[in-house]
Amino acid sequence: MEQLTVQALEFDKVKTYLQQFTCSSLGAAHVAEMSPIAEFETIDVWQAEVSEVKELRALHGALPIQGFSDLREILAEARVEGAMIEPLDFWRIYKTLKTGRAVTKYLAEIEPPAYPRIRAKVEKICLVAPLEQAIERSIDEEGEILDGASPKLKQIRKDVRHAREKIQAWLQQYLQRHEAQGHIQDQVVTLRHNRYVVPVKASSRGNIKGIVHDQSSSGVTVFIEPVETVEMNNQIAELELEERQEIQRILLELSDMVRASRIEIEETLLILGELDFINAKARLSEHWNCQPPQLVRESRFTLRQARHPLLLIQYEQDAQKVVPIDIQLDEARRALLITGPNTGGKTVSLKTVGLLFLMAQAGLHLPVAKDSVVCVFDQIFADIGDLQSIEQNLSTFSSHISHIVSILAQVTNRSVVLLDELGAGTDPSEGASLGVAILEYLDKVNAMCLATTHHDALKSYAYTHPRTLNACVEFDVNTLSPTYHLLIGIPGKSNAFVIAERLGLPPHLIERAKALMGEDLMRVDHLIRKLTKENEELERKQAEVEAKYRSVLRLEKETDRLAASAEKKRQEILGKALEEAKMIIDRAARQSQEVLQSLPKATRQQGKEQVKALHQTAAQVHQELQKHKKPVLPEPELPRGELVVGGRVKLAGLEQTGTVLSLSKDGKSAEIQVGVMRVDMPVSQLVPLGKGQKPSAPKISVAEVTPIASQEQTVPFELVIVGKTVDDALDRVTKYLDQAFLSGMSSVSIVHGMGTGKLKQAVSDCLRKHPYVTSFAVDEFNYGMTNVVLARR
Repeated sequence: MEQLTVQALEFDKVKTYLQQFTCSSLGAAHVAEMSPIAEFETIDVWQAEVSEVKELRALHGALPIQGFSDLREILAEARVEGAMIEPLDFWRIYKTLKTGRAVTKYLAEIEPPAYPRIRAKVEKICLVAPLEQAIERSIDEEGEILDGASPKLKQIRKDVRHAREKIQAWLQQYLQRHEAQGHIQDQVVTLRHNRYVVPVKASSRGNIKGIVHDQSSSGVTVFIEPVETVEMNNQIAELELEERQEIQRILLELSDMVRASRIEIEETLLILGELDFINAKARLSEHWNCQPPQLVRESRFTLRQARHPLLLIQYEQDAQKVVPIDIQLDEARRALLITGPNTGGKTVSLKTVGLLFLMAQAGLHLPVAKDSVVCVFDQIFADIGDLQSIEQNLSTFSSHISHIVSILAQVTNRSVVLLDELGAGTDPSEGASLGVAILEYLDKVNAMCLATTHHDALKSYAYTHPRTLNACVEFDVNTLSPTYHLLIGIPGKSNAFVIAERLGLPPHLIERAKALMGEDLMRVDHLIRKLTKENEELERKQAEVEAKYRSVLRLEKETDRLAASAEKKRQEILGKALEEAKMIIDRAARQSQEVLQSLPKATRQQGKEQVKALHQTAAQVHQELQKHKKPVLPEPELPRGELVVGGRVKLAGLEQTGTVLSLSKDGKSAEIQVGVMRVDMPVSQLVPLGKGQKPSAPKISVAEVTPIASQEQTVPFELVIVGKTVDDALDRVTKYLDQAFLSGMSSVSIVHGMGTGKLKQAVSDCLRKHPYVTSFAVDEFNYGMTNVVLARR
């Protein structure tokens, strides 16, 4: 990818942030080398690897990859024959081999062929058990050589301990013998130059035969090795020399083992580094609630609920402040022109799209909704700079044009071009004309383009070219600031008159400005405002439709659950009745045989014939019961009344009653209120209840009974407040939550829409303080709805 584009979109900041999720310097090095590519198959594999690790972490816990080290320098030095590896480096090698074993064991416990890509990598890990075991018994984490390194070392150290104990005991007796003579400074045996000595008064130096090794800083004490212990000290020195030689032999032997297994260790190190890199990407995906984009070869993309990664970093403690955008281009619509005033959020939207493209083609999941689609571009070009002030000059314009010239020379029908403030930096009319010419050329080569501008001429271009869309960033005239919501199909406007009026500019000056502006431009401004209002109304209606659709899905699921539960209970009752009937028949048969045995012979023959007839009758009863084991029991005939709105009905096949809310025009179906649910039912499955007839009580257990405030009062699952004022909406929300709580509902949803975000924020503040609310969160599939969990009564 073009380096200027990567820099302009600040891809390196994402890489820097990603490095904190690695466990090793090798993983961090992989992140540093990460860059977007254009090979579809490779990107697809990268995305799948991240998805596999993310699922592994969710279902089986974190990958055990912590603890390994970058051994490349150690292994390079070990190539030289006879080179000896340092003890601490051996411990690093051991920890790396142990990590490889742990990862292998982790995946071996998961039934194949799950996670094929990660499994293929892990299978390349080389388990060097002899080396791993040899280091484990020879060296500890501090780099100390253990007694278990060799039998000889263990014996030498045992001999050293005995020799030390022997000389210490002899010198202790020596001190006691000479203390009375006043020659000894202190009753302590000490070491000087690794020789055992005794502290003697300097004045008594000539009275003690031996070798002087040191004296105190004050000069009053000298440390003498008595002549009688010279041989014992020599013995210890010889043993320590043997110990050092044995340790060197052990380290050389271990070094030879490392040399022999160098290739296997390097392969394991390579795999662990790759796994650390993939694991870091999976952890980032979890952290930002990312999704793997659907990769396509066609030249199209759809980004749903896309969030700018750098804003997620900036607002890490309050991600709700990051406003998501929806944006889409395809074969029919190849260009998007985002218009509006400076500082209106246009460049943020442009950078969001560009940076997400780079991330996708570098194998990263994206902070978007699940149904997002991304094309693999052969090149991603961006001409974006911090040139958003009136101080633009010729040199700035020249640098932009030079870069655009380079882009136009390389662009293809598989490229996407991002242009910020197209036509800026020069005379407005000339700049707008150049902008149109550039857009026409990109359309001619069939490249995708996203551009920002504040030129009206470019807005007109978008209106007159069917493959180009207008868009703008929504502006809140109440707060005089952008909301950062991207509105597709609507050109941006400056809002200068509205802002001036809100800030107190005299009305007669505003009217004069409008007159100078011209009738045509005023009509255009009026049209834009009308389009904006219609778009808001469309969004509100779309939110209502989506809410109703989700409600229908919930009702269907609940109806299926109730039907399945009723069928299960029916089968249990039938099965139990069948078993009881069989037991009664068997018991009667046994009793009849016992009675026959006690009767006279003549009477007994007659009785057998009667018993035979009873058996035949019992068999018929058994067969009849078997017939009814599977089919649904027929509904008891109920007196039928008239089916009218407001009337009570019984639902056939379910032990439920409800109230008729409405009838369809063709009279074939009706909307029924059943408890807190609304459901559409065919009229053929409804039994009107006559006047004065009470509905049969539902056959449910005590644990299934939910307290309700009133038999007549029902509370819907969702409250739609789209288009309401904040005060009106909050009043409705408060009443709705009170009713839902009193009705015993455990959860509800509040549909507030996207809009400017003010209504959503007000609802969040209300929910946070409400005494009946235990938790709430924005819906996973609809950011215009908040799901609420209520406290239990």
